[in-house]
Amino acid sequence: MTSRRPSGTLLALTLLLAVAIPPGAAQARDGLALLPPSATLDGSRASQRFLVERLGDDGSFAGDLAGGVAFSVSIPNIARVSADGIVTPVSDGVTTLRATVGEQSIEAIVTVVGSSRAEPWSFRNHVLPVLTKTGCNQGSCHGAAAGKTFPEEVDAFLTDPDPDKRSKLVDRLLGSEAFVDS
Repeated sequence: MTSRRPSGTLLALTLLLAVAIPPGAAQARDGLALLPPSATLDGSRASQRFLVERLGDDGSFAGDLAGGVAFSVSIPNIARVSADGIVTPVSDGVTTLRATVGEQSIEAIVTVVGSSRAEPWSFRNHVLPVLTKTGCNQGSCHGAAAGKTFPEEVDAFLTDPDPDKRSKLVDRLLGSEAFVDS
């Protein structure tokens, strides 16, 4: 079994929350705080990560409890929650997220809207993050921030509702100069 260390991003977020969010802004009970205190997931690809913090005697944030938290939702047909507190939509409605630490628990309301709405794919939101994660966003690469003609073609292909778009693309590519026998 491998141990998981908190990522630098999670640590930075926790520190930022400790400074930026006044204790009254979090759902707090029995020395625990659930952040955020509620969430609205808008769309089929929406998600929200919840964090559980231990509160000090003065009500200030005293530490992240990510390792010992069990998350659940009251209505799994509305939303699902992962072991690390990421909530994703299933269908429209309202459910309660419960975070349990030992004998203590704390709850937040999760509202899901627009779960059946079709979300269009875009190069910027769906392809570019993958290219960036794999290091393929340099100036000499097709994922360059300045852009090449490729991103617009990908975006147009992804948003094209035509069911024959793949065969049309293959025909166009095979008819191009790059595939002509010399």
